[in-house]
Amino acid sequence: MADSWKRIEAWLDAYLPVYKHTLKPGLSKKELAKFEKAVGASLPEDVRQSWRIHDGQCHLADDVFDALLEEDHDTEPRSLIDVIFGERLLDLESALKEWRFWAKIGEEHWDEMEWSQTSSPERPIQRCYTTRGWI
Repeated sequence: MADSWKRIEAWLDAYLPVYKHTLKPGLSKKELAKFEKAVGASLPEDVRQSWRIHDGQCHLADDVFDALLEEDHDTEPRSLIDVIFGERLLDLESALKEWRFWAKIGEEHWDEMEWSQTSSPERPIQRCYTTRGWI
């Protein structure tokens, strides 16, 4: 995971240095253990390693975001900007909020949601709108 993050950071240094500054510092093992306890599951080791390096990212200020969009980028980074800014890398706190939201949906609205879930052919895929195992 460390090598992957080095490559990502090198690309950001070359093409979007301001964006690199949105990456938060990593988490402690204790913080990850607390998250795993809250969701009742162990994270895959590569996910744990990634969050130990960077705890997601913070939002860009509007003026910084606007300046990035106005910069003259090569075709590749320009097209990637559209992908990157569609979503942000969730920090642990945001991930837990999302998980709790979907867990609540699953508990409170299971019967309402299950009817719309299908697969073709019938039965090879379990009907499931959301599950606590999705993090």
